[in-house]
Amino acid sequence: MDTNSTAKSITATTQEVVQIKSAFKGTPMAMTKTFRAVAGAATAVFIVIDVIHMVHICQETGETPTAQNLRNKLANDLEKECQFIDETEESAESEESDGENDK
Repeated sequence: MDTNSTAKSITATTQEVVQIKSAFKGTPMAMTKTFRAVAGAATAVFIVIDVIHMVHICQETGETPTAQNLRNKLANDLEKECQFIDETEESAESEESDGENDK
């Protein structure tokens, strides 16, 4: 085998190298732009799906989950206050009746 022919077949000319570089020049940038567009579109689709889901929940329950949670918390707080008032009132009544019995 001739070493000159092997070296000649492996070595590319300057013009061929320029052609190869120009062929791949914009590929990474194009892939990056395409990826950004696809990622943006996917994000938009998931946001729309989330909004549709929230609207569906609101139509079924007539209220948003946040409003429902706030109402439950308020109801629990009011329940605790009512229990405190009842206990205080019972305590005051028992002290009052104890004071009358001592006379």
